[in-house]
Amino acid sequence: YENGQGVDKNIPMALECYEKSYNLGNIGACFPIARIYETGKEVECNLLEAVSWYEKGASKGDPECACNLGFCYYIGKGVEKDFDRAKDLFLAHSDYNSEIQKNLGVIYYKGTRTCKPNIEMAKKWFVKASENGNISSMINLGRIYKEEKNRTVAMEWYKKAAELDSKKGAYFYGFHLYKYEEDKWEEAYKWIKKSAENKHPSAEFLLGLFYKCGVGIPVDHTKALYWFNIAAEDNY
Repeated sequence: YENGQGVDKNIPMALECYEKSYNLGNIGACFPIARIYETGKEVECNLLEAVSWYEKGASKGDPECACNLGFCYYIGKGVEKDFDRAKDLFLAHSDYNSEIQKNLGVIYYKGTRTCKPNIEMAKKWFVKASENGNISSMINLGRIYKEEKNRTVAMEWYKKAAELDSKKGAYFYGFHLYKYEEDKWEEAYKWIKKSAENKHPSAEFLLGLFYKCGVGIPVDHTKALYWFNIAAEDNY
């Protein structure tokens, strides 16, 4: 009924079936019920109801419900933002996916009401998420090592993200090559161009600057104007 497979799509009927399933002891029914209320999928969006169903599933050990409930507390969706509660939920299911590991890194980086910022723990979780392919965590590690003035390691993490076709990773890697390694301006141009072609506004502007000033390439005011216009259209 939810997907319209073999019958007309009917979300209220799907909810009725899911709730019957839950009442018969199927904890796995909590997640689809909560998801329908959270997304407002052909029913009125009801975040309080969604959180209630995520709570029911999480209290019985359902990892999908626990993870989505953690995200709700993490961003304050349907509940008051509470990093401590989110952290507890994420820690209990830290092997579930790399997004949870990344969010644990952010929580330890920023700190909570009851937990001071802990950079080493933040690194630990960002590394774990990165090993599972989370590009945002690679960029976060680059920022941390940059703040610690360890430019070599920062560049390694930015490069890892760039090589996975991340437009942000390509921008940060290219920007740092441009800023700190004058003998690698041609390589900087290559990465900034890749990021700009993937619609990263900061890269679009910087590529225009490269053409205007001849950074790693000959001066070309026509191309500079083209990329400045593109960046402006993207609200840079």
